[in-house]
Amino acid sequence: MLKLINCRKLLHDSILSILPVFEDKKYFLNDEFSLLDCCLAPLFWRLEEMQIEIPSHANAILECTDRIFK
Repeated sequence: MLKLINCRKLLHDSILSILPVFEDKKYFLNDEFSLLDCCLAPLFWRLEEMQIEIPSHANAILECTDRIFK
């Protein structure tokens, strides 16, 4: 159980650490939808299921995920 909590925290912190990348472009590292966004989509889709919450101050990530899912 402790290992799972550590993994969740590591994933959460890793996503937040790349926040500036999401703030600079419309999608991940690009202004256009790319294969990389396709790879990230399943991860973002399952964050809630993994009990990982993106805080509201990371709005750029939340907006990007909304664009990907549309």
